[in-house]
Parts: sequence; structure tokens; C-alpha cells
Amino acid sequence: MPHPALKSREQPLAFASFRLLRAQKILLENQLPVRIGSRALELLIALVERAGEVVGKNELIACVWPDTVVEENNLRVHISAIRKLLGDGDQGARFIINVAGRGYSFVAPVTRVEEAPSDVRAQVVPSAALPVALTRVVGRDAIVGSVAALLGLHRIVTLIGPGGIGKTTVSLAVADQQMGGAGTRVCFVDLAVVSDPQLVTVAIATAVGGPALMEDVVAALAAYLQPMQLLLIIDNCEHLVAAVAETVEKLLRAAPGLRILATSRERLQAEGEHAVPLAPLRCPDESTTLTVSAALQYSAIELFAERALAAHDAFAVTEQNVTTIAAICRRLDGIPLGLELAAARTGALGLDVLLRSLEQNLTVVSGGRRSVASRHQSLSATLQWSFRLLAPAEQVILRRLSTFRDLFSAQAAIAVAGDGMTGETVVAGLMSLVQRSLLVADTSGPNVRYRLLYVTRAFAAARLAETAEGSAVLRRHADYHCTALQEAERGWDTLTRAEWLTTLDVGMADLRSCLDWAFGPAGDEAIAARLFLASLPIGVHLSLGDFQPRALRILDVLQRQVPPDPAAELRVRTALSVMLMQTGAREDDLRAGIDRMAALAREVGVPKLLCEALCGYAVLALEAADYLGAVQHFELQEDIAKQADDPLAVLVADRLGAQVFHWAGDQRRARARAERVLRNPAAPVPVIYGQGPVDLRVSMRIVLARLAWLEGCADQAREIAASALEIAGSVAPVDVCQALSFASCPIALWRGDREEAQLLVRRLLDESRRHGFTRWYRLALCYQQSLDGHPHEDVAMPVSPLQQDLLSTIDMRWATADVLARASQGRAGWCNAELLRVAGERSRREAQPDARAIAELRFRTALEFARGQGTLAWELRAAVSLASLRVADGHRGEARETLESVCSRFTEGLRTVDYRAAMALMAAL
Repeated sequence: MPHPALKSREQPLAFASFRLLRAQKILLENQLPVRIGSRALELLIALVERAGEVVGKNELIACVWPDTVVEENNLRVHISAIRKLLGDGDQGARFIINVAGRGYSFVAPVTRVEEAPSDVRAQVVPSAALPVALTRVVGRDAIVGSVAALLGLHRIVTLIGPGGIGKTTVSLAVADQQMGGAGTRVCFVDLAVVSDPQLVTVAIATAVGGPALMEDVVAALAAYLQPMQLLLIIDNCEHLVAAVAETVEKLLRAAPGLRILATSRERLQAEGEHAVPLAPLRCPDESTTLTVSAALQYSAIELFAERALAAHDAFAVTEQNVTTIAAICRRLDGIPLGLELAAARTGALGLDVLLRSLEQNLTVVSGGRRSVASRHQSLSATLQWSFRLLAPAEQVILRRLSTFRDLFSAQAAIAVAGDGMTGETVVAGLMSLVQRSLLVADTSGPNVRYRLLYVTRAFAAARLAETAEGSAVLRRHADYHCTALQEAERGWDTLTRAEWLTTLDVGMADLRSCLDWAFGPAGDEAIAARLFLASLPIGVHLSLGDFQPRALRILDVLQRQVPPDPAAELRVRTALSVMLMQTGAREDDLRAGIDRMAALAREVGVPKLLCEALCGYAVLALEAADYLGAVQHFELQEDIAKQADDPLAVLVADRLGAQVFHWAGDQRRARARAERVLRNPAAPVPVIYGQGPVDLRVSMRIVLARLAWLEGCADQAREIAASALEIAGSVAPVDVCQALSFASCPIALWRGDREEAQLLVRRLLDESRRHGFTRWYRLALCYQQSLDGHPHEDVAMPVSPLQQDLLSTIDMRWATADVLARASQGRAGWCNAELLRVAGERSRREAQPDARAIAELRFRTALEFARGQGTLAWELRAAVSLASLRVADGHRGEARETLESVCSRFTEGLRTVDYRAAMALMAAL
């Protein structure tokens, strides 16, 4: 039965500093109206009316959404918004609690009060002078507080930023904080409707109720304001900055109680002005792995979710769509207007279609609220307003700059946008565009670089497409980046990769754009070939999506070239082999490619290139779990490297040696070489050696992390793996996937850290899927199956023999007959001892008469193998298996002695699942 109302809804309810006027659907705080959405207000009323009771979730949903089926997520989002608005949790204040499995309860004391006084009612009615927003302000608490504080220090503060960034919203929120001060008035004037500079003073006078028809309006207004304490908000000043600056300077001199908060897309340049740039709302970057709760901590996603809920009752942020929502927010650069307009389209388009539409044009974020100015009803209209204020040359420069997708230098801007203009004109245009908030200046590096926000670039690109010069600008854009990369080649033999990258005036998004154009129908095959070859050092490491088909097309071009260029073909084939390895190509195709690379290297006659080509044979042997064969291939490669009398070639050989010896089970030689590589001052090898798949700093730490685990130093293993992953994150996706696949994920799984393993495996799944690295994605799926408890039998994954060995050390159910056969023959290298133990556990479970004897023999052999290789981690596992068998046979003393001889040698990693199992067994003895 519905709960009976205690009194008529005409009677307000009060709690803390709030008063709830139920009949008028208004919430007041300290007698001032609070911005709250209609559904959130209905929820609040339902809870406050039944304060102290638990109101069921279904009942609340039925109350607020009586005719709509919605998910519980919607309720949680609204409750979270209400809590934030009320200050729930601030200084211990509690308003709404969640009663697990039942619903929500309003726990703050509530009293019934008399009718709201007439002066309060008057304040509730929005005046023409100060608009009251109908929606909650999201993600701006810090800047609102900062601007309010600045107004106490500076008499004129200007909020600056591009259209749609939320300047008006922030200014009104500041006004909310200022209202109610002793004797202080707050007035608001919108100059968007004023086009004549001579009418600025008249507009201000009208807003404050002063004299507007005097001959000298400024003098009359100054006299009118002189005795007042007034905060004057002047909105949308960008098209009248000179007139506004002149007027406010005169008023501030005459009226000591006057403070001004202005909003503009550029500074007023008024005397005493303090400008505050307004940043976009926070968005997660592309590499961030998101949960729903983590996503809603980002203000851009919070705003999008709240506005989408208001527009479409069935909308909810879920684990399935949170990545798409984050991508939409990034695509719109966290611009609040764009987010609100896009959110309003979720019901009609769906999130996936919305994201794809944003990739194409801005029309999807149009059609805003009819109650707002036309320039705020679409992003295009907002930008058109700014575009019309530009000088003709500035409009041309902005259009041409739309070809840039990334940060760019002034030099790049002159090369691409300066056709028919002097360099000075272009630089002046850049400065003007920055000043007008149409271009972002990045001063974080040694040189100033520039960036267009996505929405601005899309608008400018549309304007470029309307002209006849679009194709010529795109060609200049591609030519510039091709030349920049070719000039950078001169530093390949002398600079480290990190140093070389800092010299590049090439953004990765721009490189993709140039390649798209060059390989497209309107492109140029000659530029495509030059650009592709020049981009190989960074293209490989960033996994350009169309790399393989483009590489094949360039190989076709090179094979038709007269005279032939074997060095260029070798470079392309080397890079292609790296990508094919990551994408799970067939071994036959990989081997054919390596054969061709070796032949080309011999033709070129450079030993270090032959050395690098021959590395591929060792890698193929490792993938096939032919560990001894990999050592043999390495030894041949090492001989060539030494004969070349090239220290860097020897360094590359040491890198391969560290990896080969580790997988082959010779951990002493693996450690010596890995540490030698990292100690070498040339370890971050020049780019000419950088077309291998993984940075040396990453690959050697992967080896050392795995070594630490094998040697019984589980805590060190975790730290070194984390270090490798951190470095990999600053290098390339290939590095990240390998650090996760071979170090961070298996070490977490070996340690038994399930929660950490879940996060790492999820990151590997996301990273490998995003970049099309099939090799790593398959392995990540297998890791996930092990965590879920159903490996191999449920879903068989086509992984390499090396990966099968690795998986078998994580969960013995992955161990196939082939895997165990290699171990029985002593050919399982680094994990031979562990696979022998797994074979023993399999024998122990068999019903054959001699099964226990076979199991004991295998456990003893595993112990001896582990001691011989110095792999204390595998020795501990073998000891636990053998001790458990001895306990079952009644030999408890021998079992304890076996465990103590191993456990006593551990100095760390005492919380791993293996060590705890050993200690639990000893305690039971």
C-alpha cells in the first residue's frame, strides 16, 4: 500500500540547510534555489517524505519512472548525483544510505515547516537579470571555488575558452556562491545579442537597472554604481572585447564596490584583468582500462551519463558500453556543450552509431534546447560564430590547419598553411587563433606546439572541403611529414630512439592521416613509398592499422623499380616480419619472409643487417619450443655480430642471447647477458636497430623478472615486471603486450594474486584487441580461461608450443601430451622441472598399480632438475607434491624434511600461493 502522506504537499520539509518545496518542485539551500534534475528531485521527495524508512529500489523506480522499464543502474546514478549535490559524506554529513538488498533510506533529521516566506518565493523565480540553469553543474566545483576566491583578490576576472566549454555555466555557478552576501547584488548581462560596440554600456545599464538613455551613459552609470556592492557578470564578450575593456575600466575606477566576472573566447586586455582559462571536462585516455565506477569519476563521462539519462530513461552506463562512452567523450574533447548535445542523441542513434557519426561530421551534435541561443544549439553554430570574427587570412589559416591531427610546430604550420603567405603572417595567425581559443598552445615541451580541438578541426575541415584547395593542402601536409622523416634518418646511427623521437616534428595521428591520403584514391604512389619507408621505425612500434596491406603494396612498387633497391626492400620486409609475428601469421609464411630477408642482407653486404635478419630463425625456434635449436641459431648470429666488429651488433646479439638462454633453461648465462645489455651505455640502441619488436629496456626486464620468479624472489619479480610494463607504456603497444604476456600476467598468476591478475589480463585483452595483435590476444584469452577455471577442455586456443609450455606452468590442465613428452625428453628448457612435476601429478591420479611409484619418480626427477637449473620456484612446487605423496604413504618425517630443506632457502615471496601451501602442509605435519 502506498505510504500515507503525513501532511499536505503544500507544507515544506526542512533538513540541514535545505528546504524542500514539494508542491512547487523546488529545493532550496540557505534560501537559494538548487539546480537539480526533475527525476532526481522526484527521488529526493520520495525519500524525504519517508525519512527513516527503507524505500525499496523497485518502489523508487516505479515512483519516478511509472511507465518505463529502466535498469537499476539509472537509479544508482541519480542517487549518486543527489548525494553529491547534498554534500553527503562532507565532514561526516549523512543524508542517504544504501541498505544492502533492500533499498535506500533518508537518514538526516527532517522537520515540517510553515509556508515558504514570500521573499524566498521571490528569489525562486528566475529573473531576467540572472538566469537560473535547469540542470546540475557537473565537474566544475574546483574551478567555481577558485574563481569565487579570485574575485576576492581581483576586481575583474575573465573566464576564457572556446565555444561550448561552459563559461556561462561556471559564471552562473559562481554567482550562486556570491548571492546572499551582505549587501551584494549580482547582475547578469549577455552581450551575444549586442552587435554595436556603442551599445555595450547601454546593455550593462539596462541589466543593472541604471540610467541607459543619458547623453553620457558611462558617466551616469558610473555614478549609479558608485555606492553599490555589485558582482556584474558580462557574458559573451569576444566580439566586442575592445569596447568591453574600455567600459569596464571606467566603471571599475568610479565604483569601488564593483567586481566583474566576464566570459570571452579571448582576453579583454583590460587593466587589472585576471584571465582564467577554462579547461574541458576530464576524460580517460585511450589506454585506461575502465570499470563503471571508475568511469563515473571522470567529469566528462559523468556529465554525458547524466544528460543521457535525462533524455532516455533506458540509458545506463555498463561494463559493455563504458569504453564506447569514454571514446565519445574523448572525441568531443570533454567539451560540455558537445557532450550534452551528443547525449541527447543516444536514444535515437545508440552509442556505437553515435561514435561512428562523430568520426564523420558534427551534424550529430546539433539540435540543442530551443530555449538557448541559436549559436549554442549546435557545435557548428558555436564555431561559426567564432569563425565569422576572424580576419580573412586567419580563416584561411584555420581551414588549412585542419589537416593536422596532432600537435604541430610553427614550422609545420608555415609549410602546410603558408601557401601564398609569408611565415610572419602564418605565425601571427597562430597567435591570433590561440588568443581566440580556436587553437591550443602546448608549452609543456622545449618548443611551443599547437593543437586543434577535435570539434574545431572538424568544423575547419568542413570549411576546407568547401574550397578548391583541399587536395593541394593535403598533399603539402603529406610532403612535409615525408620530408621531416627523411631528414631525421640522418640521426639514426647516432641517436637513441628516445632522442630521435624528440627531434621529430611528426605526430602519430598525422602520420596515419598522411598514409591514409597517400594510399587512398586521391593519393600519390611515389609519396606513399617514400613516406612508408621513412615511417618504418615508428610505424612498426605503433601498429598502424593498415600496415600489412600497405607493406605488401610497397613491396610490389619496389619489385617493379629499376634499378632495384634491395636495402629498401629489406627494411620493409624486416618491419613486415615483426608485424606478422604479432598478428599470428603461419610459420611457413614467417620462414619464407626470413629467408628472403637473409638473401637480401647478403646482397646488400652489410653484416649487421644479416645479423638482424638471422635473429628471426631463433625467434621461430623459440615459438616452436625448440629451445636447443634457438641456441644454435643464436650462436651463428653471434659469430656474425662479432665478425662485423660492430659493438651495437654485439649488443643486439646479447639481447637475443639473454632471451634464448632464458627459455632454454640456462638462467646463469641469461642473467649475465641481460644485465650486460642494461649496463651498456648504448642499450637504447639507435633507430636503425629499433625495428625489432621490443625495446631493450623492456625485453631485458622481462627476462630478469622471470628469472627472479624462477630463483624464488617472487616480490622482486613483481617489481621488475611492473618496471618493464611502465617503460613499455611509454614506448609502444607491442612492448606493452609482451611485458604483460611474458612477465606481469604470468607472475601474478604464479604468485596467486588473482585480483591483480584479473586487472592485468583485462589490460592485455584490451590492448591486443585494439591493435590487432592476435598472438597476444589468444594468449590473453587462455589466461582468462585459467582465471575462470575452465582451461583447454572448454575452449581450445591455437597458441604456439612456447605459449603452451607457459600456460601449463599456470594451470596443469593446459599440459597436452606433446608438452609432457618434451619434458620427459628433457627438451622443455626453462620449465622442464615444473612439467615433470605436472606429469607426476597426472600419474598420481591414475588408477594403474604403479601410478604412485611413477609419480614419486617424476617428483624426485623434477626436484633434481630444478636444483640443477637453480629454479627454486619449481623446486618448491616439486617438494610440495613429493611431500604430499609421502604423507599419504605415512612417511611424515621424510615429508617434513623435504619441505624444510626447500622452504628454509626462501627470503621473500612468503605470501605466494605456493609458499603458503608448503607452510600449511608443514603445519599439518
